[in-house]
Amino acid sequence: MKLLIFTFSPVQGFIEKSRKLRDFFNSSYILSYLTEKLVEEMEKDSRFEVIYPQKPKNQFQKLIANYPNRIVAKIKGEVGENLCEDLKKKFSEIWKDIYTSVADKYLNLDDNVKETFEIHNKYYFQCFCHIQEQVNEQKWLEVLKLTSNNTGQKDDYGFTYDLAERMLGAKKTFRPYYGRYQNEQVDGCILCGERPALNLKLEKLKENIGEKNWKYHLDDSERLCGVCLTKRFFHLYLKEEKEKEKEKIRELLHFNSTRHFAWAPLLDYLENEKYENKEYSRELKEVLKEILKTDESLKLKNIDEIDPQEVERVSSEKCREKGKESLCNELKELTKAIKNPYFAILMADGDEMGKWLGIGQEKRGKELTEDFHKTFSLALTGFAQKVAELEDGIWIKFVYLGGDDVLAVMHPSKALQLAELLNNNFRCTLNEKLTDIKGEPTISAGVVIAHEKENLTFVLENLRRAEKRAKKEGRDRLCVSVIPHNGSPVELVLRWGEVYKLKRLINHFKSGKLSSRVPYSLGKEVEMLTEMEYADNLKEIAFSLIKRVLRRQSNLKDSELEELENDVKSTLCSAGDLKIGIQTLLNMFYIARFLAGLEV
Repeated sequence: MKLLIFTFSPVQGFIEKSRKLRDFFNSSYILSYLTEKLVEEMEKDSRFEVIYPQKPKNQFQKLIANYPNRIVAKIKGEVGENLCEDLKKKFSEIWKDIYTSVADKYLNLDDNVKETFEIHNKYYFQCFCHIQEQVNEQKWLEVLKLTSNNTGQKDDYGFTYDLAERMLGAKKTFRPYYGRYQNEQVDGCILCGERPALNLKLEKLKENIGEKNWKYHLDDSERLCGVCLTKRFFHLYLKEEKEKEKEKIRELLHFNSTRHFAWAPLLDYLENEKYENKEYSRELKEVLKEILKTDESLKLKNIDEIDPQEVERVSSEKCREKGKESLCNELKELTKAIKNPYFAILMADGDEMGKWLGIGQEKRGKELTEDFHKTFSLALTGFAQKVAELEDGIWIKFVYLGGDDVLAVMHPSKALQLAELLNNNFRCTLNEKLTDIKGEPTISAGVVIAHEKENLTFVLENLRRAEKRAKKEGRDRLCVSVIPHNGSPVELVLRWGEVYKLKRLINHFKSGKLSSRVPYSLGKEVEMLTEMEYADNLKEIAFSLIKRVLRRQSNLKDSELEELENDVKSTLCSAGDLKIGIQTLLNMFYIARFLAGLEV
């Protein structure tokens, strides 16, 4: 038995260099597509038995990127010396088919521009592959120059997999450099900033793509390199490849913008056909057609073309007219749906996944075997399938859902609910599939709430930081980051068992039982304490000051006030440092008030 591990990079850089959500989704889907196609090629060869990733028993109903950039396979029979090189070549062929199709069928590049385009793409991805001969305990000790094995591992599969991972890691430290650009001054790609932009003949491209669809694909001001152009036009390539899956492809061709998720309440408003009230349906219908640019069925043509100020202006004019009370109430509900244009984006990742498949047994409580590895892979696939069912088209959309990694975009009102569902599903699915395990499967997540016009690269940087902070502060946590429009991010890290505190505060602000001035008042009240040297009684003083503010600026019931005070006290006490505890509380109140304003 021989074990093969194949991976490729870059991944995070490829995804994060995105200007629009469509770029973000296309990037994730390209990575998944490359792995999927390579796995399909390997499954045609009887020598391979793919261990990871495991294909789902039932295909995903939605178009979701669900393959990781790593393949683990067992090799049976004789293996040629160039098997890894053959896989790398096959990977390159799959990638080449994508970017050459984009260049030839959709961009119609001139020969000199096409040459640069191909240079950008040809050497972008780097593949790493290692084939490990089966080793036993003794051989493993010899290779690693160890004198004893204190891991408890005896099965040869565990030693072989551990050694294969180590060897692959060593290979990944060597990364060759390919290509060199001519010594001339050129504009850089505005999306990635890593390669020069291509000099495209825009009029020719508009004619080829069609004037109607041109703006969706490429703004006139955008100057992109070969790799970013491939990402932007990938959906056209995929449309031809998967013509039989027209419904799924339609989702990809019209992947939602940030405004779609920020204005999900408006879309839901139209979907539920609230305009059918017979008393004023005709008049409301005409107004909606005017301000939302809808068709006869009141379906939005393009949500990005709606002007929020125009919506409010027309609504105000109608409300000033006499005898329009019913219409005015409906229009107020409509303008409320687009008043706070914020969207949320979530990133989740399983904790210490390497230890679950490592040579040590602190997570599994037993040896690493081939059967366990397969079961673990199936459990991750099952988790992804369960989570995929949470997507609804208007409020929540998954960008990536492979193994223990999740990326999703949604309306802010759904963010905490989705995060908790992910956590519960991850624990339940893995505990159900992995019997007799020692450790508890946990997941950490980051959520960022940002304005729909916020720079997506900046949002993604904060999302990555939020997830890392959840990991850094002990794992098994959620980090929520709010980026106010033209403001600095405010972060809050909570254990999963503490998320209820934030949700409870949101409900109090939403119901009006807590004054919107509470976060400001708390900051002024305890400001002096953060500048004092720590003393044992300072936490009690801080708690007393906070209680005074809550009692003055709330109309909570006694039982609700007692619950809230207990939440405050436990947060202060669980923080080792008073300053950290106070800042955590201030951030919690600020974020709760902010999210309450986005609730629907």
